[in-house]
Amino acid sequence: MKMFVGLGNPGRKYANSRHNIGFTSIDEISKSLGIPIKEKRRLATIGLGNIENEGILLAKPLTFMNSSGEAVTYLINRFHICLKDILILYDDMDLPAGKIRIRPYQLICPS
Repeated sequence: MKMFVGLGNPGRKYANSRHNIGFTSIDEISKSLGIPIKEKRRLATIGLGNIENEGILLAKPLTFMNSSGEAVTYLINRFHICLKDILILYDDMDLPAGKIRIRPYQLICPS
């Protein structure tokens, strides 16, 4: 299973801020893949689907950005997801608006 997590802050106060680009990205991916994000879990709202026989999990943590690791850890453990199969989308204030950075990690999948 592949997991796409969009980071942001919950609540209307942050809804359209640059800091919530992760949430916005997951919403767009959800629309384009036809995977609705409706299922509320303990620490995240998720959508489950399949693309070419590959399980897809789209997630928007219900935690604030600084506590997003809790939600991601919960999802990894709940769905038994290998770390190499996770893509995390978030705003990086060190980059100018409109620029992206992709950083691969060399991670080993737990047995």
